[in-house]
Amino acid sequence: MKVLWIVLRRELQEGATNFTLFCALAALTLFIPLSAYVQAHRYQQLLEDRISRQVLRPSEMHEQVTVISRPVPPLFLIFNGLYGRLPDEVTLALGSVSAAPSIEDLRPLDALSRMPDLSTIIGLIVTLMAVLLTHDAVVGEREHGTLRLILSAPIARRMVLTAKLVGALLLTGVVLFYGVALYVILVTIFGGGVFEPSAERLLELTLITTIAFLSAGVFTTLGIAISTLVRTASAALTLSLAAWVAAIVIWPSLAPLLAASLRPVSPNQVFRRELLTRQQEVTRGELSEHREMAAALRAQNADVETGWNAYLEIKRRWNARRRERIERVIHDRERHVEQQQRMALGLLSISPYGAFQAALGDLCGTGPEDYRMFLEAVRRYDAESFMPQSFAAFARDKPWIQTPDHGEPFRPPPFSAPARSMKERVRAIRWPVSLLLTEWGFLIALAFLRFDRYDVR
Repeated sequence: MKVLWIVLRRELQEGATNFTLFCALAALTLFIPLSAYVQAHRYQQLLEDRISRQVLRPSEMHEQVTVISRPVPPLFLIFNGLYGRLPDEVTLALGSVSAAPSIEDLRPLDALSRMPDLSTIIGLIVTLMAVLLTHDAVVGEREHGTLRLILSAPIARRMVLTAKLVGALLLTGVVLFYGVALYVILVTIFGGGVFEPSAERLLELTLITTIAFLSAGVFTTLGIAISTLVRTASAALTLSLAAWVAAIVIWPSLAPLLAASLRPVSPNQVFRRELLTRQQEVTRGELSEHREMAAALRAQNADVETGWNAYLEIKRRWNARRRERIERVIHDRERHVEQQQRMALGLLSISPYGAFQAALGDLCGTGPEDYRMFLEAVRRYDAESFMPQSFAAFARDKPWIQTPDHGEPFRPPPFSAPARSMKERVRAIRWPVSLLLTEWGFLIALAFLRFDRYDVR
């Protein structure tokens, strides 16, 4: 055990003076303030923009139209995810089935580039440092002749590799903790109080840091495993960088394309054409019934009140029919899109960086599942609250009377945005975390099996 501590102390000393470690710390010190500044000011802008909309919207809302805004997740500062890439407002209209997003929420710049959040910093800098720090952990020692000297001592090979792995993980953890702590401190300062490090936020940050450590740990172990597979440090460096590029750059770009091929979804033009066809069929049927009812009322010399009540009854019945017929098309389309998204997310999670981002999406409330929950809550609100109350207000407003017979203007019922509890979010990240642990265990086993048979000559 004493020899183990000696080897571990040696690994830590060499790693602490490694040029790669200093470069990583310098890069974090340079880029984290820039990222934290951009994220903090963008978060402030989103909050101010949402407050401004809530002030302006009441003057635009009436019994036939209302607008629902999605709250800004508190951990948007840490991981952007899909928030801001998808519309954050939904317009509900009386007699309409589909929820139309507001056009001002379509930000073209977000589609062109990703905002540099904390996940970007960790994914690019910390993981790259991990593979560069460990790619020559074994083969470099062999080339310098020190590995034979170490193994001549009364210590098992697995103890040597354990010391190397633990030393590299400790250094990676220190760099990761430094990056997260610096980012949170600067975001709090630049944000002017919009990000409050409460007990819940600290628990969330602890989980985020733990998952980030798992992801960085996979790359750390990958470097050591590659170092046991080759005979030269240059080959280890080439393979390590190739694996890093494949996991960080190539696979995250290919996974969505592969999912789109395996789970194809009809183009938007086809879906909109089918939706428009159904809408026109329902509209023609409703107009035909209105004409028939108007002719019958004219033959009976019915008064205006009777005609209005007949109109409301037809409109109420056809609204329900429209929802039944059109929602089936919408739900089929959304089911196919959800299947494609889930497959893309599953394929993306094969990469340690993809699994890290998938877990962050669930923890930070910026993933696809949270967006689906928001839209589903909007649909329930539309069917159970807005539609019945807006139709009742519309029915009370007699169009042939100048002054409505109700005293107060229509006020849409409050909308409660869904939010998953901490327990639900932790349960949601079991799949990506399991993948990270599985990959980590596989690479550890591979490294130890190869090192047991490694030729030190």
